[in-house]
Formats: sequence, structure tokens, C-alpha cells
Amino acid sequence: MSDDERYEDGLMERMRSVDAPHGMALWRSQDPAQVPGARRWWLSVYSPVVAGAVGLLGATTIALGGAAVVTHLPIGATHATPSPVATVTTSPAVPSGRVTASAAGSASATVHTMPPATGHPPSPSPSPPSPAMVWPSATNTGVPAGTVLTKVTTQINVTTPGTVLTGLDVEGTCIEVHASNVTISNTLIHSNNGCGAQHSLILVDNSLTGVVVKDTEIDGIDMGGLAGIQGGNVTCLRCNIHSVPAGVWFVGGTVSDSFIHDMSPNNTVAPIWVGGSVGPIVLVHNTLRGGSLSAADVDLVPFFAPITNVQINDNLLTGGRYCYEGGSQGGYGAQSTNIVVTGNHFSRTAYPNCGSVGPHTNRGLNRPGMVWSGNVWDDTGQVIP
Repeated sequence: MSDDERYEDGLMERMRSVDAPHGMALWRSQDPAQVPGARRWWLSVYSPVVAGAVGLLGATTIALGGAAVVTHLPIGATHATPSPVATVTTSPAVPSGRVTASAAGSASATVHTMPPATGHPPSPSPSPPSPAMVWPSATNTGVPAGTVLTKVTTQINVTTPGTVLTGLDVEGTCIEVHASNVTISNTLIHSNNGCGAQHSLILVDNSLTGVVVKDTEIDGIDMGGLAGIQGGNVTCLRCNIHSVPAGVWFVGGTVSDSFIHDMSPNNTVAPIWVGGSVGPIVLVHNTLRGGSLSAADVDLVPFFAPITNVQINDNLLTGGRYCYEGGSQGGYGAQSTNIVVTGNHFSRTAYPNCGSVGPHTNRGLNRPGMVWSGNVWDDTGQVIP
């Protein structure tokens, strides 16, 4: 079994432990037509491709300027098979030193011993201590150490389903996705010049499915636009997103094992922002650190439509006015349902109560399907009511 398969199995197992009856349903795509208000807000601008933009027609896997194509390989692996390339304005490939990721493996052996000669069974060995929780950080998210990147300075527009973008250093521009089943991996985006009407660095059409962003760093350079990733039905795995107003602004999808932190002081929103969704939305095992100007680390604000079918589990939250804002306020707050918040850790490293105002607000626990359980202070393990 490959590393990616083991990772996905582990993620599914975590989801089943949160809500077994709905575990599989969390992966279904959602038609954003059911969220009319949100659709009016999400504006995807089909801008003409600028001169020199990547030509992706007919391509399913590309590498730019000779960068290696790495698809579904474990961290640190290389791909020796040459692949066709599409060339845009590039500079020589350089190794990425911005993010360090580590993957360590270990082997274990089982030693069987015979009982003592007296016939008495041996005393049972004490259970080993549980390993300390390892939260996502700059050391285990983003571009894996040693990845060779090729510079791209013109906007990338993806129009072919199944396209894979990998090993790119996207500088001063952005990526628009207009096709399903697109993967962006092992890529650095550092730009304050976004795509679309809201100027986001990865802009995904709401109607798409199967779009994955993984092992990627998004640095908005304190931009005043909108989001690192904007759209619907996006999966974000091991992403390092920072210096943007909103980390992920979406109407459906999964964010897992990611580090979203230090939002831009220019137009600060939140690491996770949802303005209306019928889901499913899954947030599992992320470090979310919004900073003093963020509304919340997870900000569910049903301004444009109700918010339903959300799973928030096993995240580390710190900073913002609140660490969690729960979807019961706004124009459609009375209609929000089925938001399950379990097993999250609230850190007091930024403020004594996690957020500058408090740990949570607007949870709407009297609404159908609203669950708050097992959420604790990270330093003491005390349950937060």
C-alpha cells in the first residue's frame, strides 16, 4: 500500500470515529446550485489567458521547464521517467528551502519469551506511554524538503479534467481551475496578485468535483484580496497557508493535516471561512492560528445560505476574536443544522481564553444535529463546556 493510500485510509478511519453513519457521505460532492446565495457571492472570472500562460489542453500531467513529475509518490521519492512538458516563462529549477517536511519510518520486532521454569506466567509489561500529539506546522506541511521547483510568472488556467500540476514555483500570479479532478501538489505560490473578482490565489469553480491541493505552500505576502483557496468541493491536504485574508473560503470539501496561520493584516478574515453550505465540509487535524485580527479560527457565518453537514474534529485552535464561531448567527443562522464539533484542542498560547474575546460563540446547540463534545483546553485537557 502506498503512503497516499495509507494516509487516505487513516483519514477515513478518523472520520468514521467522528460520525460513523455519515463517514462515507462526507466524501460526496455537493451541487452548489442548492446554495443560491453563496453562488451569487462566488464569482469565477474566466479571464483571457495572459501571454505565455500554460497551455493545458489535452494534458493530464504536466511539468514546467523540466521539473520532475511526481504523482502519488511518498515524500522524498523521485520520478525518473521523463514526461512531456509544457513551457512558460521559467527560470532554472531550484530546490525549495522555504518549508521543511520530515517523514520518519520505524521498524519494530516482537520478541516471544518462554515462561519461567516455575510455571508461573511472567508479569505483564507496562503499556508504553502514548506518543505526544504532533500538530501540523511548518515542518510537516507545504512543499517537502528537497523538492525541485520551476518558476512560473504567468497566470495558470486549467481547463482539462484530470490535470496534475506539480513542482511549480508560482511567483506574482495565481491559478484558476475550470475542470474537475485536478491535482496541485508540491507547489509554492507566493503572490499578492490573485485571480477572479475576489483576487484569490487558487480559484476553483463551484461546480467542480475532485480538486485536490496537497503538499503545497500558499504565501499571500499580506495581500488585500480574499483567500489562499476559494471555491467549492476542494480537498486541501498538508497545506501551509499564510499571509492571506482567508486561508480556505469554500462551500464544500475537506481540509486535513494543514497549517493555516498568520492571516494578512490587510482585510483579515479567518483561516477557515464558510458563508453558506449544504456540505459536506470536513475539518480534521489542522493547526488553525488566525492572529489578533481574525474573526475566528473556524468562522461559520451563514450570511448567504444556511450551513449544514459540517464535521470539525481533532484540530488545534488559537488566536482570533474567538477560536470557533458556530454558524447560528447571520441571515440564515436559524436554519443551520448538523454541525458536529468534537475532540478539538483550544490553545491559550495567544490569549488566556484562546480568542481575545473567548473560546467560542454562536454555537446554536439548540438546533437539530448540533453537537459539541470532547473539546478541551490544550494545556490541561479540561473539557470546555
